[in-house]
Amino acid sequence: MRKRLLVFLLTALAPGALAGALAAGLIFFLNPDLPLDPEVFVRAVAVYGALLGLFGAVVLWPLAWRRPESGRRWLPWAIAVILAAAALLYGAHASSFAYYLPAAINRRLLRTAVCLAVAALLWFYTALLHTLQARPYGGRSRVGLLLLTIAALAVMVERRVSYHPSAAPFARLSVETPRPVRLCVFGVEAATLDAVLPLAEQGQLPFLADLLQRGSYSRLKTLEPTWRIPVWMTLSTGKYPFKHGLLAPRMEAVDFLVPGGRLRLIPQWIGFGSWGTLWHPSAASDSSVRKAMSLWEILSRHGASTGVVAWPGSAPLPEGMHFAVSDRFFGVGGQGENDVRPASAAQALVALRPPQEEFARALAGRFGARPDSALLTAAAADRWRESATLQLLGEHAGSVQTLWLHLRGLGAVSARLFGGYSAARLEGSQASSDQRAAQELTAYYGYVDSLMSEVVSRAGPFDFIAVVSAHGVSARSGWRRALATFTSSPTSTGQWDDAPDGLFILSGAGLQPGNLATDAHVADVMPTLLYAMGMPVGDDLDGRVLTGAFDSAFLARQALSFVPTYEVAPSP
Repeated sequence: MRKRLLVFLLTALAPGALAGALAAGLIFFLNPDLPLDPEVFVRAVAVYGALLGLFGAVVLWPLAWRRPESGRRWLPWAIAVILAAAALLYGAHASSFAYYLPAAINRRLLRTAVCLAVAALLWFYTALLHTLQARPYGGRSRVGLLLLTIAALAVMVERRVSYHPSAAPFARLSVETPRPVRLCVFGVEAATLDAVLPLAEQGQLPFLADLLQRGSYSRLKTLEPTWRIPVWMTLSTGKYPFKHGLLAPRMEAVDFLVPGGRLRLIPQWIGFGSWGTLWHPSAASDSSVRKAMSLWEILSRHGASTGVVAWPGSAPLPEGMHFAVSDRFFGVGGQGENDVRPASAAQALVALRPPQEEFARALAGRFGARPDSALLTAAAADRWRESATLQLLGEHAGSVQTLWLHLRGLGAVSARLFGGYSAARLEGSQASSDQRAAQELTAYYGYVDSLMSEVVSRAGPFDFIAVVSAHGVSARSGWRRALATFTSSPTSTGQWDDAPDGLFILSGAGLQPGNLATDAHVADVMPTLLYAMGMPVGDDLDGRVLTGAFDSAFLARQALSFVPTYEVAPSP
């Protein structure tokens, strides 16, 4: 009985415990800020090893307990499979999170993946020989395989322990001030040139058509995975996510490992969010964990009076803004004390929210006879953002130098309708559902165009006007489209998990009219706007100035200069 119990523990618990230890190691690779002292690491290995070990014991109990000899035969195969799966998982994370993890961590992940793959191959080769020759495992084989597994785990630990993050560069606050020009930046969620260019040419987007004719425009390559807050913050800071710190939409609590600990990235493709946090509550990522300054913060700190409304990742708001309303203010659970600057304006801004029924009547005819309720909800939210902007501009008439307004509704509408728009406008589909989707999305683009036009007419003139989108939208294609057909799910939807290009339109004096600037990246927006404002470009930025957007005269009189960084050392 005692021998059977020992065999059961070895064959049923060991594979799961090994998988748990490897999962714990991956967590520390994905979260370099998580304290890596021996106690925390051993606790993580114990927790996840026990969790997955017990899961494996429950699943494999019929075989491992009733037929111990069979369990001993398949144990080496199980270990080989787990090591191979871990190697694949480590390598896949290094590839997928190239923009989200420091390069040094990526290299260590890849090297660990290679070591795990070698260990898996040796386990597989040994198991294959013993199976083909039908011979039992001798003492040397068992010890050798055990030492091989320990060595693979030791390499995993050594690779992670050897990583030491470099200190972030800090500088004294520069006295450099922006040129006395006015800048207006519109962030439009999921806007794409695939829709903007044809609609502007057809005369349905007069405001954007004018910007395109007078300025330069680009397709913006974005990040993958295309998570909303990280990619928008890369656009705003000019730095990749591992530098600015907003890595995922939510942070997972792991107080059972470290008091107050949070995982910014979690292992993907294994359902870790369902079991790996032990059902602890998660929290939305916000600017409290951000490690890099946005452009509007830089301009504000250097003397430019700045207004920001609904910009992604802006909550909680920093001090020193002329006026600001966070993105959280317009969502569920907003209207907090850190969501409006000045705080005294909060009540008046809440009162501007349009009643749904009254708003639907006001828009009668714009979106068709019977518009979708989700479309009206998105339109009402964008109207609220625009009204809040105009209200605050009216209270600070003529004193705002840079304005930042984000309109999110097009993202929600495109997620529902862009597949139908693409089928009707780009593929010639005559299906009634596709035609209706195309009409409604076209109408919403026109609606956003009118909102931006009204803001500029009320707050202008501006020397530079920028329209940006950190990612675009695409229709389902390939296997996703085939799967939607077979599962009867709507094919009219849009998606951005395959990193479709965003857009960047910049109009003003000194821009090449009607110019398409090529090879632009989402990280290039911030340094390009810095240059347009007459500011030096930070050496620590990951983007570059899109000099091809400017004409030769502007380039000749505006020298391209650099500073080490705009980050300010924290107060002692």
